[in-house]
Amino acid sequence: HLEAYKLTPDYAHWRKSKDFILKKRAIEQTDAKALLPRGVAYPKYDILNAEIAEDGLISLEGLRTGFIMMDLNVAKPSKIHLYWDEILVDGQLSKSRTNCKMSMDLELAPGKYSFETFEPYTLKYARVKVVEGECSLEKFSMRQYINSETDRVKFETDDKELNQVFNAAVRTFEQNAVDFFMDCPERERAGWLCDSYFTGRSAHYLTGNTKIEHNFIENFVLPAKFHNIPEGMLPMCYPSDHKDGNFIPNWAMWLVLELEEYVQRSGDHSMVARLQPRVMGLLKNFSEFENEDGLLENLAKWVFVEWSKANDYTNGVNYPTNMLYAKMLDIIGRLYDMPELCVKAEKIHETIRKQAYVDGFFRDHALRNEEGRLVVKTEDVTESCQNYAFYLGTATPELYPELWRILTTELGPVRKINDRHPSLGHPNAFIGNYLRIELLSHA
Repeated sequence: HLEAYKLTPDYAHWRKSKDFILKKRAIEQTDAKALLPRGVAYPKYDILNAEIAEDGLISLEGLRTGFIMMDLNVAKPSKIHLYWDEILVDGQLSKSRTNCKMSMDLELAPGKYSFETFEPYTLKYARVKVVEGECSLEKFSMRQYINSETDRVKFETDDKELNQVFNAAVRTFEQNAVDFFMDCPERERAGWLCDSYFTGRSAHYLTGNTKIEHNFIENFVLPAKFHNIPEGMLPMCYPSDHKDGNFIPNWAMWLVLELEEYVQRSGDHSMVARLQPRVMGLLKNFSEFENEDGLLENLAKWVFVEWSKANDYTNGVNYPTNMLYAKMLDIIGRLYDMPELCVKAEKIHETIRKQAYVDGFFRDHALRNEEGRLVVKTEDVTESCQNYAFYLGTATPELYPELWRILTTELGPVRKINDRHPSLGHPNAFIGNYLRIELLSHA
């Protein structure tokens, strides 16, 4: 879907002119819809003006999301091509950097226009190219479409760079959490589990409430059934029925971790009860993949640890996934008064410690040999696996003091300068480095 227009100057009279009279049309009644209460604040719609350089490059002050607005003066029938992006490539605005269409075409009759897009877009830079005719751009601006509740948060130190980091974080959040947690406001606009585990924290820090998180979690409660995925499993993102049947089992586990924190933030214990049928369905679904050691083996579909080498090792028994499984079981045991699950969780942690910890590091996975025996792949080891181990409770600084010392002093960004552990696959931002930052923060 994309926007394209063929317009005359009076196209917007219906919403701008007091004298405009709408013609009556016969209406057709659709099926009745049960509308949910909105539950969250309306967006912020303030207008930002852009700068237009002599060479025609349009730039906003920072990366922004909203409705593109243009004042155009068309002297002759014209065709114009508008395109935009979030960054410049070698100083130029690219038309093919991303895998989505960040452009639109307008065919305009002579006259003056105050044009505004129907959809919001994300950009810092733009260009208007006159393909045919005679047309001048007199003004370029954006009506922002962002979360309106971040104005309450204040943060100021004498460290200029730290202030910039915080302000960038606020801008990132407000564009990705208008009324729902999105992974990005331009390319995808989907609400992914696991992402929401971290964004839910940010929402509470920056707005002081859990309204959006409530709606986000509720979306996994309301449907009578999720089509195209196995019974008991949850979609990896919402709104998204993947008709190819794909899902991420790990992301369903992260929802349980988020549920516990959501209840602590909100006091909304009713959500625990509402989500119980889904959680029990997950338990049943995952139990079908437990091997003789009680570990999950050969999970279905997209087993996802993170965007790095760690995801090359997700077949067989993936230990980061099982660390997450143990954490999920422990939380379910506490939330739903099922202490046997807490015992089961600790047994899984202990089994991972015995199997995966080899020569100072937790290995990422184990595979079956020709005799059907499970063999740990000692050569397959990543930094993210160590982060998972400490974050999810398989490892602690007390149980593994030397590994903790290595993690805090020799892993992380310092490896780019002096890599003492080249055999470890490097982590990526999501979620290996997130977990590392959390670990350092907690310590």
